[in-house]
Formats: sequence, C-alpha cells, structure tokens
Amino acid sequence: FDLKKIHLYFNKLVDTYGPVVRMDSPAFGPMVVVSDPYESENLARGMLEDPWRPPLSSLKKARLDAVEFYEKKLGVLLENGEEWKRVRSRVQTPMMKPKNVTSYLPQMDEVALDFLD
Repeated sequence: FDLKKIHLYFNKLVDTYGPVVRMDSPAFGPMVVVSDPYESENLARGMLEDPWRPPLSSLKKARLDAVEFYEKKLGVLLENGEEWKRVRSRVQTPMMKPKNVTSYLPQMDEVALDFLD
C-alpha cells in the first residue's frame, strides 16, 4: 500500500461504490468518504451547528504540550462542541472574505511548496 497514491485507492472506492462510501478502518474505525462536492456541502450544512470530528492525535498532542503558546486551546481544526462554535464565530468572517484570503495566499503557497520539497 503506497501512501503517496492513497488518492487512487479513494478514486477506486468511489468508482466502485459511488460518491458516498462507508468504510471501516483499523486505525480510525468506521468513517464515511464523501467525494461529491454537493453532498459534502449538504453534510456540512447538516452538521453546521454542532459538527464532531475526531481530532488529529499528533496535532492535538503537540498543541496540548505547547502550553505557553496555545494555552491548552486547540483551535477550530481540533475543537468540538461549544468551544468549536466560539472559535469558529470569531474566525469565520475575517477568514472567509476573498480580499483577506488573497492577502495570505502567497505565504501559504510558499509553505506548501516547501513542504513538497
């Protein structure tokens, strides 16, 4: 199994079973893979008020261990419930304005290219 080609595995799942696939993973347990953007939007809107996503364990640990910097706050990517709502409401407006997003795209592109290198 080549992790660099995992996208091909998901493409095959979608080709075989359709745009919404339930799968069981030994590492993550049961999950649903949604490849259709319209279905993804429906799912996001249905969970908009209280989404629950299992946290990325390594990122969660790193943030909890870096007490001075993060102050035991996990941020919008890792939080759930009321804390997620609080953080999301504060970042949604500035982060979603196209003018604001375009101002930091060059830096994000540079980081992505460094990561790929």
